[in-house]
Amino acid sequence: MACDVCSRGAASAGVAFFLEVVSILIVVCLVNWWLLLPTAFVACLLFLMRGLFLSTSRELKRIEAIARSQSLNHATATVSGLTTIRSTRAAPVIIAREFDKLQDLHSSAWTLVLNTNRAFGFWMDMICCLYLACVTFSFFFFASEDTIGGNVGLAITQVIGLVGMCQYGMRQTAEVENQMTSDFEQEQLRSSDTASGACAPVIHLMLRVPSSSSIHP
Repeated sequence: MACDVCSRGAASAGVAFFLEVVSILIVVCLVNWWLLLPTAFVACLLFLMRGLFLSTSRELKRIEAIARSQSLNHATATVSGLTTIRSTRAAPVIIAREFDKLQDLHSSAWTLVLNTNRAFGFWMDMICCLYLACVTFSFFFFASEDTIGGNVGLAITQVIGLVGMCQYGMRQTAEVENQMTSDFEQEQLRSSDTASGACAPVIHLMLRVPSSSSIHP
């Protein structure tokens, strides 16, 4: 149920972002038709960046989920075998070192997830700034005498709104697809006859793609 709530929230944010971007581009192109060419180029570039980010982030989140499940399984096995561990003196040190290695592995994977999100947001902002520069300088070279100053200010102001909003919206659309993939894998796991009751929670945790909606831009 919580996963469905996250999916609905990300889906609503993605739809709102798409509608707002379309309205901004319509306003900009109505002011200056020459901006259709850079608009199409920037749109294609954004979707190429989104596809690259989607495939990369999905694999990184899968790796992070597997590393986290290993740490949790190690902690569960340690608690279950406390009697055996206390009977030996060298075992606690070995178990602590092994747990530290698993924690380091999970921390490395989680750091890669965070850095990937930050890098994607940075390049989204750079592309939007490039588009803002194209819109601004286009009015110096292609503006006619009939161009109204208020329309120019409106177009530039609307494009400025894309900076910062674009990275969040693109990440939300990617989050929707990640959540849908995760839900599909969980549904396959529930209907699978090979998943026994003992190993189902572990496999469920390994296949679960964690939500990145808690990562603030």
